[in-house]
Amino acid sequence: CLLLPQTGLEGAQRMLESIVALVRATPLPTETQGPVALTLSAGVATFNGAGDGEGLMKAADEALYRAKAAGRDRVAR
Repeated sequence: CLLLPQTGLEGAQRMLESIVALVRATPLPTETQGPVALTLSAGVATFNGAGDGEGLMKAADEALYRAKAAGRDRVAR
């Protein structure tokens, strides 16, 4: 979970797309298997001041599952 105050939906999505690309480009070194490729899926949601944090987390979780369903290694909202 990342909380990005003062960041709109577009900015948050761009930031997470950059993080996804960085993870993809940075293999994890291991002692026994050599470098292991990593991927990252993320869901983005915004808080509009109504409701509570639980609703925000649910919206982000639903977006995460959309990213996974769309092929993983991506950001969805």
